[in-house]
Amino acid sequence: MGAFGIGTWELLLILVVALIIWGPGRLPEIARMLGRMARTLKRASNDFTSAFMEDGKDKGAPTDGAVSEGKPAQESLTDSPTPPQDDSRQGPEKR
Repeated sequence: MGAFGIGTWELLLILVVALIIWGPGRLPEIARMLGRMARTLKRASNDFTSAFMEDGKDKGAPTDGAVSEGKPAQESLTDSPTPPQDDSRQGPEKR
């Protein structure tokens, strides 16, 4: 399996069809355009991720649940463990 779930033969078929439709002169130009678009999307994704992480650090919330800056991770809202499940309420019995 190749990139994006496309196998080798499918990718080869797509390239041949693109070569037939646009010709050998425009194919490098289209590839450059797709490369620029992929690079721009990756850069925007990285910027968004870093801004999101910085925003979380500014509020003092740990991003991965680990201890950050010597402070313990935030405790759960209840101090008691979760109660056991009651199996007697399973719904109507089959007849």
